[in-house]
Amino acid sequence: MEATFKINTDFLNIDLIENIKKMFPHKEVEITVNPSDATEFIKENPAYEQELLQRINDYKAKQEGISLKAEELL
Repeated sequence: MEATFKINTDFLNIDLIENIKKMFPHKEVEITVNPSDATEFIKENPAYEQELLQRINDYKAKQEGISLKAEELL
């Protein structure tokens, strides 16, 4: 069995630990804590950040249209 908990640190308390112990009685468990904010993950990895910025720029370039005044069409 596997369980994932997504919780704000303001709500961490002993009850969480006790519930984990009930879910996995007499078992060895591994607990990993990571911030769940994806932007932090991206900013910590320069290659991901560069790729994201490039994709944003590509998207913006596609959104730019050509604007013409009516008199320019004649």
